[in-house]
Amino acid sequence: MDLSEMNTGVATVPRHDVDVGKLLGELVELFDMAAQEKRVDLALSCGPDLVVAGDFNRLRRAFADVIDNAVKYTGADGRIDIRAEKGASGVSVTVSDTGIGISKEALPRIFNRFYRANESRGGIGHGLGLSLAAAIVRLHRGEISVESELGKGATFRVVLH
Repeated sequence: MDLSEMNTGVATVPRHDVDVGKLLGELVELFDMAAQEKRVDLALSCGPDLVVAGDFNRLRRAFADVIDNAVKYTGADGRIDIRAEKGASGVSVTVSDTGIGISKEALPRIFNRFYRANESRGGIGHGLGLSLAAAIVRLHRGEISVESELGKGATFRVVLH
């Protein structure tokens, strides 16, 4: 229902100061054990003053979905780098991994509801995580994008104004 409300413009977002660095730090702690079990190095680098107006819980969910995918699709001895910094257009967060990557054919649909880039990858999920992340970012008047090459990992970028 949240996703439908966000996509139709019915949802509203409370405007509170959200410390993006603190939020990402909490998520790195949350996902660190899963990353360690896979022997994946999970690193966070944050600049100062990364405060945006928004809903902490929704933004946490959006970034959790992106980081969760990075952990799921990065193999043993891989690396995930999360970087947050303040730029001219707002707070920019990138999540880069050395995982399996996303094919060029799948990239245009990766944020569509129920889309899974490759059903044969197995695992649980219904193809809602990235569509929900994108809806949350748009609700916060931000942008989300991805660059990837199959077999060479992916980089997701979120810019919050």
